[in-house]
Amino acid sequence: MAKSKSPSSTWLSCRPACGPNAGVKELAQRLGLELNQFGFCRTDRLTPVTSSRPGIFVAGAFQEPKDIPESVAQSHRAASLAMEASRRCGAT
Repeated sequence: MAKSKSPSSTWLSCRPACGPNAGVKELAQRLGLELNQFGFCRTDRLTPVTSSRPGIFVAGAFQEPKDIPESVAQSHRAASLAMEASRRCGAT
């Protein structure tokens, strides 16, 4: 019985490195936010939408590279925290 041969192949996928947008540094400086070692907004791993300044919440690629569904989920959380903070301050 003859053995069938399948062609072998090697795949190599090259992607450019993902880095912060050119405006991230300027925006962070204007808002007084700290950046991490990669140039994105510094956040805590357990609370990724809170920034280094109380009351300023971040989401999406400002915090780190991520896909659209995760960015949308984070933006919902950031908006929720912003509304909660505004209620505590008496804003409507």
